[in-house]
Amino acid sequence: MAACEGRPISDFACAAFLERVEDYYDLQELRAAMAEDSGERFNLDEVLKDIYDA
Repeated sequence: MAACEGRPISDFACAAFLERVEDYYDLQELRAAMAEDSGERFNLDEVLKDIYDA
């Protein structure tokens, strides 16, 4: 069996497939977040104030 860096090719294929699935999931999450985005943005001072005043 062919190997690369001491790992079988099937390990690389499995890792590549899992990464592709993860990328697809991330893209779906991004699209959902963008669809719900209100456009409201906060600067660092506002975020820190909210954190420390909580």
